[in-house]
Amino acid sequence: MGDNTPSPPINDSVSEQQPFADTCEFNHFDPAVGSVSQSTSDDIGETVRQITARRMQQQSLRETTELTREQELPEDSPKKQPSPPVTWRELVAVLAGIVLVDVTLYHGAGFTGIAAALFGGCMLFWFGFPKPSVSGKMLLLTVLLFVTAVKLVWCGFRNETAAVGFVLLFFIGAIQTGRRLQFIEIPDYFLQTLFGGPPGFADYRKFCAKHSFRLAPGIYSSIGLPLLTVIIFGTIFILANPSLVFWVQQIFDKLLNFFFDISGWFPVWTQILCWFVSAWILTGMIRPFREKFNYFENEFNELGNNFSLKTDSAETSPVKSPYYLGSRNTLFAVIVLFAVYLVFEFKTLWFRDFPHGFCYSDYSHHGAAWLVTALALSTVILSLVFTKKMYQEPRIAVLQRLALIWSLLNFVLAIAVYHRLFLYINFNGMTRMRVVGLLGMTAVLIGFIMVVRKIMTQRNFAWLLSRFTWTVLAMVFLNFVLPVDWLIHRYNVARILNGDYAPAVQISVHPCSNEGYLTFLPLAINCQDEIIRNGIRSLLFQKLVELEQLRQLQLPDKYSGKYSWTKYQIADEILFRQLDVHRNILKTTVPENDVHQSIQRFKNYVYQWY
Repeated sequence: MGDNTPSPPINDSVSEQQPFADTCEFNHFDPAVGSVSQSTSDDIGETVRQITARRMQQQSLRETTELTREQELPEDSPKKQPSPPVTWRELVAVLAGIVLVDVTLYHGAGFTGIAAALFGGCMLFWFGFPKPSVSGKMLLLTVLLFVTAVKLVWCGFRNETAAVGFVLLFFIGAIQTGRRLQFIEIPDYFLQTLFGGPPGFADYRKFCAKHSFRLAPGIYSSIGLPLLTVIIFGTIFILANPSLVFWVQQIFDKLLNFFFDISGWFPVWTQILCWFVSAWILTGMIRPFREKFNYFENEFNELGNNFSLKTDSAETSPVKSPYYLGSRNTLFAVIVLFAVYLVFEFKTLWFRDFPHGFCYSDYSHHGAAWLVTALALSTVILSLVFTKKMYQEPRIAVLQRLALIWSLLNFVLAIAVYHRLFLYINFNGMTRMRVVGLLGMTAVLIGFIMVVRKIMTQRNFAWLLSRFTWTVLAMVFLNFVLPVDWLIHRYNVARILNGDYAPAVQISVHPCSNEGYLTFLPLAINCQDEIIRNGIRSLLFQKLVELEQLRQLQLPDKYSGKYSWTKYQIADEILFRQLDVHRNILKTTVPENDVHQSIQRFKNYVYQWY
């Protein structure tokens, strides 16, 4: 040992948790001398300084990295917002939701069960979310969901109505988690719901482990050992007495019969799978995945609070667009074309100057559809003409005036489409598809109004897409929730009773729900046309027999009708009571063996107005 003894090597991989004594080798102590040499002391001091400097550098690098990550995260990033704490209300809501799905959907047999699932799910969302949201949108969606549930209990008939209800329930969950009902956030929430099940289960497990009731280890032995001893010796004593064996055998047989009776309630693997899927979806909706899946953010980065394309004149200067002349000439051309066509439209159809071989079906079905397509195409063209760059065009006022003129012509064209539809309705009555046509035409017209507003207020395409999507959804909601059959056949029956028999064809050629049958009884009593009257009586008598059979049937499964309440429909009950009161009129006028012949005569007779 001497001055030439090398200093201990420095390990670059030393972590900050490693003790200092482990990083330096104090092997330069000479027992004979009893002190550390000066060279060795200097080497150790240098080592300490190097390690201290390296540690300070690593700590500074970590702090800088964490600060950079925090700055890169957006203000509303889910990573910056910790998951809300689990509450007992949330756990109860998930468990109650599983029971609700099992009773109303897995074992349900009709639309009333679906209505109970929708309304019960809405109430559980109000109860179970960690931070329930009370807002105008939440209240509106709750009312719409309640209306949908009432429609299902009244007369479901359509599976699409149930689908509308589940979409509304999904929107309620989105609002409760703080999402905005906009185009880019709904897909994001849907994906977060799909991936939110496992993390939510982990949160529930931690919550239950934290609040679980744990017994001391000695409690199990102090209770289990005496209980096991009593069971063993009690069994021996029973076997030693034949009278006790007979008594226990009777009790055992009763228990077997009891378990056999309730065996139908034991879950099978498909039912357990239904529970698991229900828990996954409910947990994902209440506690969605914390990562974002927003792939549309770059395309619709202006969809937030700023929908306007207006720019500050101090920041931007007018720039001539190379597409100005093409846009101006296009607007001129379509204005002339629309004006010429509208003159022809009003001359022929508005004043009843029908062309030779005029057919209501062709002009209403095909013609109106093509005109609606023209309106939709006009909407697209106007949206494409007025882009962000076009708003910087110094001659933009000319395009806006031309767009207003074309918009007025489009409104006139929309009136012409409504006129065609009502021509067909006046010809032979209302149908479901004509209601769809009226609602669809209304949606297109509202969309065109939105385009005009977009042009005048210089809004972007995302603003238009968001609002027009909600317009379409509103029309879809009305189509599936309104009592359409009751409305259209009430209109048709009123015309038939006034002597216009053409709408009777809609009763024979289109399917009708029981809410539509509720309007037929006046025809069976007061209609002046004998063939129509007897045909309606035959249809009602046939419906009465069908309702009687349904009331006598139970669910053909092991539950013996315990879930038959899910099939209950208010319209069916009211219709049965009405027809039962007039049973004698229907039965005496239309003998049972002549029902099918009477219905066929009715169909052949009214087909002349098809």
